[in-house]
Amino acid sequence: MNQFISLINRVAADVNEPDLFERIKDACRKKQAFCFGDENTRVVLRLMDRDGEKYMLVWLGISSGTGALAKFNPIVTELTRAAGAEWFEFCTTRRGFVRVAGRMGFIRQPDDDLGRMWFRKNVR
Repeated sequence: MNQFISLINRVAADVNEPDLFERIKDACRKKQAFCFGDENTRVVLRLMDRDGEKYMLVWLGISSGTGALAKFNPIVTELTRAAGAEWFEFCTTRRGFVRVAGRMGFIRQPDDDLGRMWFRKNVR
């Protein structure tokens, strides 16, 4: 896990959530979030509810390698379906994601007040 700390800290700074790592650890301990990955990647999912509809929040997605998005996108899709959710979503400040979003089936949502870009992928 130590190899991921600097990546988590970078994400926390990007999204202006300095206590992100502690919040994720606490939610995982309470089984409110689910963390998985491989030797280079960590993904944290959290089942959420919006207006009575279940969806999966990709709370964190980090990788020190390449190809993680292509590798883990189908896994997140299947876990979202298995949880009975209609879609998953995540935010990013990384402008480069806009180039690949459409090819991977993501729909850009309105940016939030902090300038974070939101993306959604329907799974049903």
